[in-house]
Amino acid sequence: MHSDEVKKELPEQSKQFVTIDTKVRDILVDANKVQMALTFCNQDYINDALQVVQKELTVCEKALYDFMASKQKKFPRFFFVATAALLDILSNGNNPAKI
Repeated sequence: MHSDEVKKELPEQSKQFVTIDTKVRDILVDANKVQMALTFCNQDYINDALQVVQKELTVCEKALYDFMASKQKKFPRFFFVATAALLDILSNGNNPAKI
């Protein structure tokens, strides 16, 4: 969600995605400190934290897919483009050389 257009169209979800990203990075920092997968996964907070992050990420994904679907309705040729490629196109709309 680093695209200016996505941030403009989905401001709430963009902010939420930044929060999710921070939470995941914090979890990964903790994993790096522990360095033992079993010990890390058996911590009391990990399961709940990952479930919360997954739930929040699902909401963001739904909004992003709805956004892309609206673009597909406006530009039917986008129906023939893979989701990842469409996101890349929409993210780089102001930079045709990247597309």
